[in-house]
Amino acid sequence: MLSFDLAKKIFTVIYTIFFAQFLAVPTFFFNDNFVGANGADDANNQYVVFFMRLFGWCGLTALYLLLPNVDPASALKYMAIANAGFCWFGPISAELTHEVTAKHIVPCVLLPAASAAIMATTM
Repeated sequence: MLSFDLAKKIFTVIYTIFFAQFLAVPTFFFNDNFVGANGADDANNQYVVFFMRLFGWCGLTALYLLLPNVDPASALKYMAIANAGFCWFGPISAELTHEVTAKHIVPCVLLPAASAAIMATTM
């Protein structure tokens, strides 16, 4: 069995890394994970950069506001629902709808690792 505190730390570290990249270096993340992406130099990708930064800020804010101040049972529900959504709208959708690079394996491994940490608290 994994303690709630350890699961929360694993979840927080994984998502802090992703959200910080979305906020600080969206073009790097975009180009590193998707084939044929031209990054910020492509006018169409300015929208992608805008929304990635916005998503990064929202994610970091949610982690800061919700996880430290919520009781463990409520936090685990939030973490499980949030992670399921991130898995679907993130790596699963990307794999199904875009040509991705080999480096895209990272979110495909880390997001299920966050799920495993959440599930391990219930054993």
